[in-house]
Amino acid sequence: MLPTEEQLTHHQEYNLILDCLPWPSVRAKVIKLIHMGVLDSDDFKKDLVCAGTGEGWMRASFRIHGVSADDDFAFNGEAAREITMDPESWECAEDWIRKYWFIINQDIVRRTNFWRRIDGKPPIRLQLPVAED
Repeated sequence: MLPTEEQLTHHQEYNLILDCLPWPSVRAKVIKLIHMGVLDSDDFKKDLVCAGTGEGWMRASFRIHGVSADDDFAFNGEAAREITMDPESWECAEDWIRKYWFIINQDIVRRTNFWRRIDGKPPIRLQLPVAED
């Protein structure tokens, strides 16, 4: 996963936890919005860790499918690193998607709904503008 131009240019203006997100367009948008004063870096950092309202992983903002349930950010071996950095492995918490709808695109919602369908949950329905990614 390569850094975006915004990550290289504004690296001191955001928390490094943002670097873990596998979507370059989201990282770039967040950094721009922090730089513009629209998003608060500390609040966004907290929401990256915990934005859900449920129990267990549902309290987490993300679930990464295919890696240890104990630690989604475990980088034990090449396979775990590849899965963790693969956007297709990520499921976003509904609360996080609803709060940050303006930084995501339809592909993120589509993949989240794929994982929700496997878990027997209803899809998240959002009308998102067409992304300029």
